[in-house]
Amino acid sequence: MASLVPPVRYVYFPLTGGSGSDVFSVRLLHLLPSTDPESQLRCHLIETAVPTGKCTDVPGAEYYALSYTWGDPVFPETLEVVVEGNMKGGQGPARQAGLIQITENLQTALLSLRNPDKTLVLWVDAIYSQAASVIVWLGRDSHAHGHEVSCLSFFKELAGLVAEYETNRRDNLEWVTGWRKRLNINKTVTDFMRGSGRDSLEWFLDQPWFRRRWIIQEVVLAKDVVVYCGSWSIPWTTLETSMQELFSHRMESFTEKQLTNMQTVSRMRDRKVNNPKRLGPLDVLLRFAHFDCADPRDRIYALYGIFQQGVTEPSRWGPIGNIDYTLSTEDVFINFTASLIQKGYGNNEPYRYSSALIYLLQLAAAFRPRHAGAHLSSGQRRTIPSWVVDWTGALYLEPLRDSFYVPGIWDALSWDTREAAKVTQHEDKGKVLEIAGITWDAIIAVIPIDAKAFNNVSDCAHLAKAAMTDFLHKFVRELDSTSFPTTMKGNHYLYSSEHLVMVIARSLVAAWLFVPANSYFSQDPKFRVEFLNKLKYSTFNLPEILHKWTAYVELVALTMRGRSLFMTNGGLIGIAADDSHVGDEVCLFEGSYTPFIIRPQTGQPNTKSGDQAAGHAVLLISDAYIGLAPAKGESTDRPGSAFSGTKSLTSTWQSRQRVTFHIL
Repeated sequence: MASLVPPVRYVYFPLTGGSGSDVFSVRLLHLLPSTDPESQLRCHLIETAVPTGKCTDVPGAEYYALSYTWGDPVFPETLEVVVEGNMKGGQGPARQAGLIQITENLQTALLSLRNPDKTLVLWVDAIYSQAASVIVWLGRDSHAHGHEVSCLSFFKELAGLVAEYETNRRDNLEWVTGWRKRLNINKTVTDFMRGSGRDSLEWFLDQPWFRRRWIIQEVVLAKDVVVYCGSWSIPWTTLETSMQELFSHRMESFTEKQLTNMQTVSRMRDRKVNNPKRLGPLDVLLRFAHFDCADPRDRIYALYGIFQQGVTEPSRWGPIGNIDYTLSTEDVFINFTASLIQKGYGNNEPYRYSSALIYLLQLAAAFRPRHAGAHLSSGQRRTIPSWVVDWTGALYLEPLRDSFYVPGIWDALSWDTREAAKVTQHEDKGKVLEIAGITWDAIIAVIPIDAKAFNNVSDCAHLAKAAMTDFLHKFVRELDSTSFPTTMKGNHYLYSSEHLVMVIARSLVAAWLFVPANSYFSQDPKFRVEFLNKLKYSTFNLPEILHKWTAYVELVALTMRGRSLFMTNGGLIGIAADDSHVGDEVCLFEGSYTPFIIRPQTGQPNTKSGDQAAGHAVLLISDAYIGLAPAKGESTDRPGSAFSGTKSLTSTWQSRQRVTFHIL
């Protein structure tokens, strides 16, 4: 009788490595078959050469990549690794090599996927682009509720109806039978959501897999994807089509996170959306910012596969450094941002000088820690420099468009020489961004607006009007109590009351570049032009504009979240982050037409460079939008002169001395 040998822990041996830069080695898990669904999981772990996309000489092994969530970070279950007596000839009894501790969720997935009569080859934790297919494991059955049966059956039915409708459109039969099929789709969705389908769909969208950051490159880079939930499965294309249709219905009771999951799934593998010519690393990070990860460094590292070989173009961007878990989270974020600056990464196709850098700085100011009190405005020590995006945070502000999109200003503000921004190491302040620019003016008043009061204006119009009246009253009070110019200075004309209304009204909706696609202003470009003309020639006060322009209220609610109006000593009116302070300064960085708010830091070391003035140590607060100042030698009685401040701004900006900002 054979003696019982206590199980031993499997010992991993180092991989031998690939035969070159285009071939690397991985361990593939060969899951052994069993007809007993309750029997111990047994496998071979075999080192296998996997070629990259550039290598054609080495045949690729066929395997499936498993995408799953760990669940609780405990490992109570075991996977038995066995090796054959004679691996070359395949003869002899199998012998135990050791046990691997695994999570309960992985055990459930492997038990469900195990075949009764043939070996299944899996890669369990990476390498998706070379897999024959990626298996998405959402979790076990919901047992009594049958949510997975309800959802996956509905997805198959809905995707089939959508496919029929699209076929009619391609065959130019939409006006003959297509409209009937569209009504059939709408009725199918309505019936499903009217019954228990809503609960099933909410259960499905709340599965932890949809929040896991590592799934992104698993799905985006895969050749093919199959979704498993318990014993049920559907192709990813079926899920994608269903989510596109459901998201277009925008059922009101879904949470924001569930709607985000719908939208993300519906476009994750859409090459029209993820066009390599349009996306850069920043776009990828923004698109998937809501996905979670246990290690904050994986906010960057989990997307490296896409940066390097997937959606973006490696030939254009080149490598973005190495994955190094010996670095702190702060160092990972700092090094990544510095690498983007040094390599000139952009969002979208490269266009005018430094736009990528400016966009990066806008994001650095727009992302705020998810826990209150951690931002630099709280007075606490900030471990991540203000020029670096804190990717663990949330997008608190939408980046603003250029303030000065005016012919003449673009040329007038051109620089004789341009110096590239650079990241330098300071002995006491760590890595600092040095960038040239000019300081415009100091803030003398910050006036908040209650943007929440503008939500649901159709039901609560009186609340929106009351909030606007309170805001305007604060503005008038600041006019009376600050040094904002209210008397003639030289040959500068004063703001007329109509001009003040126009400047404020335009400023409050300055961020409409990012207005959602279902917004009133996104339906037809002429709506924006018409709206601006109404503002320019309007003699109404803002509460009256609210009464006549409900869509304007929608824009204020969207664009003023986290922002306040500010006034400067020189007569500028604009908007910036709501944590801007009196004494902060408005500046313009070299080569940019987007103003920023900076906070001077006293007692910080300054440096001199060439003929430039001493460098200024500052913190970056936010981007800004500026309503144009009263013009020199021009009348502002007629608010229809849309850019009446152009001459004044041009001459004043040009008179400023260029300095080097040291952004801490």
